[in-house]
Amino acid sequence: MFNNFCLWGPAYIVVIYIIYIVGSYFLCTNEVSHNNYDSYITVTKSKFVNEVVKWCINNMEYPAGHKYYPQVKICYYKTKRNRFGDYTSNIRLIRIFINNHCSVEELINTVIHEYTHYLDMPYLNNQREYIKYLKEIGYFDNPYEINARVTADRYTSLCFEDMLRCGIISR
Repeated sequence: MFNNFCLWGPAYIVVIYIIYIVGSYFLCTNEVSHNNYDSYITVTKSKFVNEVVKWCINNMEYPAGHKYYPQVKICYYKTKRNRFGDYTSNIRLIRIFINNHCSVEELINTVIHEYTHYLDMPYLNNQREYIKYLKEIGYFDNPYEINARVTADRYTSLCFEDMLRCGIISR
């Protein structure tokens, strides 16, 4: 038994080390960069998220049911479920889990996604309906989530280009 371990033990350690190296290569770093280009944020992450929210306010609709702009909270801790952001309608709070993002584009997409929830849920009734859909048909088939994904995908590249033009993102 001990002879087998002495013979195969180092091989197991080498295999585990190789798996670790390969896995580390595919995981994102704490730096937020753009997928296709070597872009980076030229301001603080908090200021960047607030700039994207301002972009949303100026370039996306603002419904009559809203009396106030959303509050934005930046969370720097990583979540276990790799959560990117969320929106709470009763206090109009968008939370962005900034260090769960691997790219600038992904971060912009999340902010626009959560801003879309803000637009779609001006009243507590909307939040209740969202929760009802969540329970009945789940997250991915929830009409609020579908709309937020479609909207975020439509606006992400436009916002990215504007941020690049303004110097908030650099290559």
